[in-house]
Amino acid sequence: KGLAVEQQGSRVTKYIHAAEKLAGPASKDLAALCVLLLRGAQTAAEVRVRTERMCEWKDPAEVEAYLEGLVTHDPPAAARLARGRYHHLALGAPTGPTAPAPAPPSPDRLAALEARVAALEERIKNI
Repeated sequence: KGLAVEQQGSRVTKYIHAAEKLAGPASKDLAALCVLLLRGAQTAAEVRVRTERMCEWKDPAEVEAYLEGLVTHDPPAAARLARGRYHHLALGAPTGPTAPAPAPPSPDRLAALEARVAALEERIKNI
């Protein structure tokens, strides 16, 4: 992906990173993706703390919005996992569980709540 290049002029093959050429120095792209690549799944707060030497974030909401942008990017660069964690997609989709879909309310629970509200409304009318 062009993130490392061979260094010339050495007897032994050496490689240097070239990520700054792709994303620019002190870029939020570079900082956030480095942390996700090196440390695995992270929350927005963890990304913010662990990138503070590489870039500055205005507030925690900016980090969250930025990570959501990586998720919705075409093609996506990150995926949202359970418990507010984000994972890079450099090596493909993560194998862990993804964010669970909210369970629909069960009919019995909904009927019980409707009956309870009706009973409370009746009590209020009689007061």
